[in-house]
Amino acid sequence: TPLARAWLKQVARIQSSTAVRAERAGFSSCLESYGVPADVATSGGRHGPGPFTGFFAWMSRLGASAASTQRYASQQRLWTPVFVTCARPTVTTMERLQAAARSRFLAAHATRVAAITRIVAAIAGAR
Repeated sequence: TPLARAWLKQVARIQSSTAVRAERAGFSSCLESYGVPADVATSGGRHGPGPFTGFFAWMSRLGASAASTQRYASQQRLWTPVFVTCARPTVTTMERLQAAARSRFLAAHATRVAAITRIVAAIAGAR
């Protein structure tokens, strides 16, 4: 738990970094070009916590208001490719930054990671 908490703090810093924030405007504009309402496209996107917060919240509301599973599935088929297209530059930037940070994080916590690995291997061997 302490390592997970430390890593998630690192991820949050990456998501709010200048490089990722620079991609958010493009993400929001892309969503708007596909008809996503501007307040949704920018909510939690340009300045809020996490670059995709507004879109995911909007999709949750759409899912909750779907009258049937078929309608929900139809909405997913419609909006998932839009999200993938619009999020790609932001995700690429986050992945690049996270890969570099992950290497540094694992090196800094190598002793603890090795101990956890031994514990997991012992548990798996006991089954």
